[in-house]
Amino acid sequence: MRGAYRLQAEIARAHASDTADWVAIAALYVELRELSQSPFVDLSLAIARGFAEGPESGLAALDELEAGGALSGYH
Repeated sequence: MRGAYRLQAEIARAHASDTADWVAIAALYVELRELSQSPFVDLSLAIARGFAEGPESGLAALDELEAGGALSGYH
């Protein structure tokens, strides 16, 4: 199992690519979410899903995140 810092580095590398593989990026965020219970990882996953699976999927994930209240209190 990869650690959180390794996953974050792999995500950063994937984002820096000329052609980002959003399916792979979303999979990395899923793995990172298992290690880090941060609402910002969930937010990043929702965005990655939007790029990987289409805007409807990303917006649905954002709606779930908002409904759960995980980001309440943040701007």
